[in-house]
Amino acid sequence: MKLQNKDSVMNLGDTSFRRKNLLDDYKVILQGITEQLEEWNINNSSQMTFYQYVAKSGLINDTFYGDYYSFISDKFKESIFEKYKDKRYKKNKIVKDYKSLLECFVLEQKKRGRTYTNALVKIGLVDEKRKITAVGESLLDGDTKQDDIEKMNILKNLNKSMIKLVLS
Repeated sequence: MKLQNKDSVMNLGDTSFRRKNLLDDYKVILQGITEQLEEWNINNSSQMTFYQYVAKSGLINDTFYGDYYSFISDKFKESIFEKYKDKRYKKNKIVKDYKSLLECFVLEQKKRGRTYTNALVKIGLVDEKRKITAVGESLLDGDTKQDDIEKMNILKNLNKSMIKLVLS
């Protein structure tokens, strides 16, 4: 991981993706990124498709995707519209009709797709274009090798447990 400057703090996650099993869940996200067919771009559906993968994977308990799916499949369309009516999105736009609600759903899913991958970019598991790095590949494949310090086995079991606790 490369920090932006000497005063930067290293985080393994952020508040948008709080996890008990962070690394296991990152593997699920990395798998979703490998299945992405489109290049990561705000101008196409790649970010929305990725968010839908995360929602379907069970990593998040998000009613937003369910509302979107019900809306586009004409289930409870009016009640879903009423739920989001007058919601602000994209700075100054307001949901006022079905078309604007659909635009809101699409933009929000893209934003959430970016949000769920930002932490992976920050720690170096994927690059800015959301291509998996060598480190991300090794985490995904489970092919991590012990470095010289780990081979020395200088940490006692309690210390290892505490480190795992802090990192999980």
